[in-house]
Amino acid sequence: MSEDATASELTGGPETRILAAVSGSGSGESVVRLAADLATAMGASWHAVFIETPRSARDPAIARRAADALSLAARYGATVSNEPDDEVTRGLTTHLEAMPADHLVVGTPTTMGRHRWFRRSTVLSVQERFPGLTVHIAPKAVGVADGTVGSETDISTAAKVEPRHHLFALGLVAITLGLAELVSLLLGGRPLNLLFLFPVIAAAARFGLAPALTATVASVLGFDFFCSSHASTSS
Repeated sequence: MSEDATASELTGGPETRILAAVSGSGSGESVVRLAADLATAMGASWHAVFIETPRSARDPAIARRAADALSLAARYGATVSNEPDDEVTRGLTTHLEAMPADHLVVGTPTTMGRHRWFRRSTVLSVQERFPGLTVHIAPKAVGVADGTVGSETDISTAAKVEPRHHLFALGLVAITLGLAELVSLLLGGRPLNLLFLFPVIAAAARFGLAPALTATVASVLGFDFFCSSHASTSS
């Protein structure tokens, strides 16, 4: 009789199940080690899954890191699977419906990325669908089982600011200026200064502080130009 079955009989309840959701972002090893520790402590069975989206399938680095994490999970005694889906949240939900779990182990959520915008948190969506599920968030690269640092590369998840991000911010301001002109023609000389807040907010949410500052300066200059041009027209 296995240790898991013995533990289940002693507690008189169903066997505890743990799901480790690994990704190719750099936290896979930490997720696996934390899930392995939980499984050992609880006498539970566990499974590691990688939800392969079209984007991750196109990136060899993501595929390699995910494969390394699944291989490590198998060495720690987990069953593993690689399951394709268009979205991580939907793939994870489908897996949990087919193979219910009591505990979900995920990596530290990444910061804003160029593919995120205002996308809803996967963890929040899964918790709403499975309110009895306990979620454990593994640290970025620290090995929980033995305290060693994970061997994965590309651990940093911070979005890098590139010159095109500043161009994006300037483009938003230019679009806003065009909209302000159009609204002014349709509605007359209404106060339109609040419109110039939107490119600043969008740049901050999309790319961070530096592009937001660029959008702020451009918005101030654009609004001054807008006001001066309309003042000269009215006079």
